[in-house]
Amino acid sequence: MHSGNRIGGRTKTHALIALTALGALALIVPGGAAAQTKLKVKVKTSSQTQAQNQGSLKVSFKSKGLDKLSATAKATPSGGGQLNFAAKAQKNNPRNGTLSLRLTAAGENALSDCASLRIQVQAKGKPNKSANASRLLAEDDPVCAEPVTEFDLETSAAYPMGIDVGPDDALWFTQIGAGVNSVGRLTTAGDYESVHIPIPAGTPPGAFYGHVVNDVVAGTDGAVWVSPENGSGGSAFLRRIDPATQEVTAFEIGPYSSVGSKIAVGPDGSLWMTNQSPAELTRVTTSGDVTSFPLSDPAFPEIFPSPYGLAIGGDGAVWFTTPDAISSGTAGAAVGRLDPETGQTQLFPLSDPTKALGYMAADRAGRLLLLRVQTGQHPVRVHGETSCQVRRAGSRGYPQAFPGHPGLGTIVGRMTMLTVYTTSWCGYCLRLKRQLEREGIPFTEVNIEEDEKAAEVVMSVNGGNRTVPTVVLPNGVSMTNPSLTQVKAGLSEVSSLPTT
Repeated sequence: MHSGNRIGGRTKTHALIALTALGALALIVPGGAAAQTKLKVKVKTSSQTQAQNQGSLKVSFKSKGLDKLSATAKATPSGGGQLNFAAKAQKNNPRNGTLSLRLTAAGENALSDCASLRIQVQAKGKPNKSANASRLLAEDDPVCAEPVTEFDLETSAAYPMGIDVGPDDALWFTQIGAGVNSVGRLTTAGDYESVHIPIPAGTPPGAFYGHVVNDVVAGTDGAVWVSPENGSGGSAFLRRIDPATQEVTAFEIGPYSSVGSKIAVGPDGSLWMTNQSPAELTRVTTSGDVTSFPLSDPAFPEIFPSPYGLAIGGDGAVWFTTPDAISSGTAGAAVGRLDPETGQTQLFPLSDPTKALGYMAADRAGRLLLLRVQTGQHPVRVHGETSCQVRRAGSRGYPQAFPGHPGLGTIVGRMTMLTVYTTSWCGYCLRLKRQLEREGIPFTEVNIEEDEKAAEVVMSVNGGNRTVPTVVLPNGVSMTNPSLTQVKAGLSEVSSLPTT
């Protein structure tokens, strides 16, 4: 070894010249600089729709000299607050490439809230290196771009309640606030009028509510039918409105004490209403014949099935929720089914007392829609009621509301429902679920990672492969990774299945 010396103003590098085992000379520079580490990240996903379809957030990176790389993502909605948008992803010995961060449940929900999201990605590399990236994912769902139009009613305190599309394609709804007792009619063009429902002079105070309107439904006879608030202290009256002439006909249905009686149209055109005390459902024909059906299930004698929500299911049965989750709490809360042919009641109790059910309805295919009331969690008063969530029967709401109840799955299976077999990581599954939800098509989701029997079903229709999404229609026909168009075409061929 020798010392470097200056030659022409430059210093020669200290070096070792060694003879290698192969006889070659090697130049070794002692005290060389430590290897440099570099890290850059960028949010690659460019839209909310892309994130939904992929089921993840894509993050590209450039790195040098790192042993390990990990990244997490948070989101700040345009309305404020922050949430964990995507789960942590990591990579060993990273080079230039892409990380796929799976969306969290909170992230999926945020994509459905019609709000822009500011995504913040934090990446960490080993040895000590970090980098951050940010990107605004603007809301690009066309459904969110649809305008919301508000229409003024008769009075700012009209308190609209029940609503339905009438035979004339206008919206009909009850109004009971600030001394108003009428049924409003609103066209999609914004033309508004109301039909006054008079309370007879001299009506005793206790019988007043038998004349107060509550819910409305379009009948099969071309009329609009209106149920009463209740008949405590006197008789209650069902009313029929002729949309063409706005003529009102009253049908006395006897003592009626249901608070907020709901109304629905049965397959034969009869009107069904709830009556909370005594616990019964009332059927009224269009000619005014009244029949009461007491509600009780010997399998659950501890439950007093006071009906609240009401709907006619695709199986022709009358479905109801019990009890009134808002005023009665959740003790004994259940979904009930009345067979109008036999008069028999079957109850399906809720196992979780914090998930009571309020109103319910059915779409044109007979599929049930449930309004779930979350009790004990952030109560917010809106028109005197606790804030609620809409849940679809047969979708994720059913397994959550009625876990471990085999009878319910059997009943739901008789309706026009479909089953979607998925996994937690499948982007195609997430895309199909989003499309079904946007179209209002209820479905039962089954994760084959958590249900081995479900995995066997999937393998049985896919040649032994666990291919998802696999969709099974109500008639048993299966589809592998179908498009929304294919699913809708399959459903259109399926009629309501018979009750067994």
